[in-house]
Amino acid sequence: MNINLITPPAVEPVDLATAKHHCRVEITDDDALITSLIVAARRACETAAKRSFISTTYDMVLDSFPFGGGYYNRMVRQFYGAFPGASGATWPGFLPTNTGIIEFPHPPLQSVVSITYYDSSGTLETLSPTVYDVQTGTPGRINPQFGKIWPVALPRIGAVTIRFVAGYGDDPSTVPTNYTQAILMMVKDLYDHRDWSNDQSKGNVTPNATVQMLLDADEWGGYG
Repeated sequence: MNINLITPPAVEPVDLATAKHHCRVEITDDDALITSLIVAARRACETAAKRSFISTTYDMVLDSFPFGGGYYNRMVRQFYGAFPGASGATWPGFLPTNTGIIEFPHPPLQSVVSITYYDSSGTLETLSPTVYDVQTGTPGRINPQFGKIWPVALPRIGAVTIRFVAGYGDDPSTVPTNYTQAILMMVKDLYDHRDWSNDQSKGNVTPNATVQMLLDADEWGGYG
């Protein structure tokens, strides 16, 4: 699986004025520096928390769709005579299953924009939304609708691309306070220790226990 950033957040969870106030900075000389530190701290916190804070668009690139999804797997179908050369046993009919589930990284999932794939002839196809169900939130998940199955994609790397939007929303106020507070703490630490070469307290740089505690507050399985 590859995850590619398509559209970064339009705003940051923490604005410049709030960050300057937290850092106790009144001059404007360091505005550009603090702005860059906000971005760096947000990205570091998102990585540590395994989440997206502000709405972000990604492409999840897969080599294929899951093998299962909606029916008995291929081995069982062949055994019951679903394919030529099978044993000829009586076919038991349709059996819905919950296999074929795809889980999304960088939760919370907001929406699935599109699913494209190369079919067996090498033609790029767009999968109809009527084929799959989407569960937003954490963890974001998707699987075939009842009575549907994933199509067969061309056997090649990167055959399937799922474009999705993740994050708490477009408004910074929707980001949980523990994450914005962690960003502010990291911005201050990075600002205070910006001259790394002359800093005598290198062992105190973030992430520290308090920041990590804030980032772990919404831990869920492998997503936090």
